[in-house]
Amino acid sequence: MVRKLRTAAPLLILAIVLTLTACAGSAGNQTGAQTAKEGTYAFRLGEALLVPGERFDASRLPKPDDVIEIPDDGESDTQYSFGDIEVTTHKIDGEERIVSIYFMKNTAATAEGVTVGDTLDKVIAAYGQPTLTLGTEYQYDKNGVTLVFIVRDTVQSVEYRFDKWAQSEN
Repeated sequence: MVRKLRTAAPLLILAIVLTLTACAGSAGNQTGAQTAKEGTYAFRLGEALLVPGERFDASRLPKPDDVIEIPDDGESDTQYSFGDIEVTTHKIDGEERIVSIYFMKNTAATAEGVTVGDTLDKVIAAYGQPTLTLGTEYQYDKNGVTLVFIVRDTVQSVEYRFDKWAQSEN
């Protein structure tokens, strides 16, 4: 009987470790659910996952505080304000698509936990070296979405951008 326990104990420990690892991986996927497509930056607003370039679905969002039409080369963009977060859309191929998500206050954060007021070191620790640096603008590009941090001593603003013109010309 003792021999069976000695043989079974390592297997039991291995089974527990594998189970916990699988559960941790599942919990990690909850955070990873911040990105809709593999390798694309996305932003969670309430229950909705907003991905620049994808269709804007207002039914999944809280009621906006303000909606502004912005003339743009014969068409208009629409800017929705949700507290301190601004979401701008544009008609692309007949659908209203998200072209920008912007915030300047620490009431929101990226999926990796970076918010206004954080240091450049925290941005680099979360995202690595930027794809492009233009003065105080640090850009990270993934699959047509650019994540931009304006940094002057600390992060001043965060913006998710989608190049609507590059997409509509293809």
